[in-house]
Amino acid sequence: VDELASIWMGWSEMELRHKKYPEALAVLAEATAVPPASRRAKEKEGPVQDRLYKFTKLWAFYADLQESLAGFEPTRVTYDKMIELRIVTPQLVLNYAAFLEEHKHFELAFQAYEKGVALFKYPHALPLWLSYLT
Repeated sequence: VDELASIWMGWSEMELRHKKYPEALAVLAEATAVPPASRRAKEKEGPVQDRLYKFTKLWAFYADLQESLAGFEPTRVTYDKMIELRIVTPQLVLNYAAFLEEHKHFELAFQAYEKGVALFKYPHALPLWLSYLT
C-alpha cells in the first residue's frame, strides 16, 4: 500500500508543481475514495487498491492540501472522515482541533478532542488530554 500511496501523492505533487490546484485535490479525492461495502468486505484478499483508502499518510496529505486550498468545510469533512475511518493519529487530532480553533469553531474543536480521546488510550491520549484541558 505504501508504494501505491506514494504514486498517488507524487501525482498530486506534480499537479501542484504545475499550479493545477483543483486537479491535485481531485487526484487525492479519488485516491481516498472509500470503496463500496462489497469490496471492503474482501479487503484482505482483494487488490491493494481496495486498501488505499485506509492509508493515514495519504489522508494527512489530503487534509493539508484541503486546509491550504479548499477552505473550512471541505477540510472539516476530510478530518471527520479520517476519524470515522479510525485512521487518525493523535497528532492529526491536534491539527484538526487547532484548525477549528483558528477558525473560531471552539465547540467543534472540543468535539474533535473528545473523539480523539475516545479513540486512543494512555499514553497516546496524553497530548490530547493536555491540549483539551488547557
